[in-house]
Amino acid sequence: MNSVCIEKHNLDEIIHHLLFNSEIKTEELHPLMEAFMSWETEIIFLNYYILKNSMKRQLKGVEEIRKDSFIKPIYNLKDNFNITIDEFDENFIEFMISNIKNPDLNLDENLAECHNKYSNHNYESFIRS
Repeated sequence: MNSVCIEKHNLDEIIHHLLFNSEIKTEELHPLMEAFMSWETEIIFLNYYILKNSMKRQLKGVEEIRKDSFIKPIYNLKDNFNITIDEFDENFIEFMISNIKNPDLNLDENLAECHNKYSNHNYESFIRS
């Protein structure tokens, strides 16, 4: 089974599709969603992206983010779908700091790239302690 860490620019669209059955408009997400819905692919959300997207939506006035109306339903998705929500604990932060290496990518892109390798057990480029 493959695992894919969802980058922040796709997170909002995927979450709204799963929670509210809205249409996936980004064409490149269609094959991913098909694999995900057939349980061939695990989708990984980083709680950092959930916070960042939620704060952005609230600050722009798109919607008021409430625990029971938005945050809790996101976390409940793991009960019905092949979703992992990775938390930023001290071990995860230490691991990411040790392994983010691409200066051409921003932090969000580096996090997703590193996490995709980690989730798919591709440890070739990781630093061994």
